[in-house]
Amino acid sequence: MTGDARIVPLMQGKADKENRMSRIPDATHGGFDIYTVVLPLEHGRWSAISDIERPGAEGLEVFQDFGGPCEADTAEAAKAAVLAQTRHKIDDLNADPV
Repeated sequence: MTGDARIVPLMQGKADKENRMSRIPDATHGGFDIYTVVLPLEHGRWSAISDIERPGAEGLEVFQDFGGPCEADTAEAAKAAVLAQTRHKIDDLNADPV
C-alpha cells in the first residue's frame, strides 16, 4: 500500500458501539465504505480527504487519510476528485493486498 494511510483496528463491543460516531458512507467500492471530509480553504477553494473502512477478522479496519487531499474550486469538485482517487487506490489495494 502506498501513501500515509494508517490501519486502525477498532474493537467491536458494547462500549465501542455506544461511543462510535454514526456516519453514512459517501460511497462504497471494492468492499470498502468511503467517507469524505470536505473543508473550505482560503480564496474560496475547497479541500477533501477520505477515510475507508471494512469489516476485518479482528473488527473494523479503518484506513485514515486514505485519499487526498484534493483541492478544487467547489466543494462538490473536491469531493468528486477525492472519491475518484480513493476508488483508484482501493483497486490498487485489492490487486496487491498488504
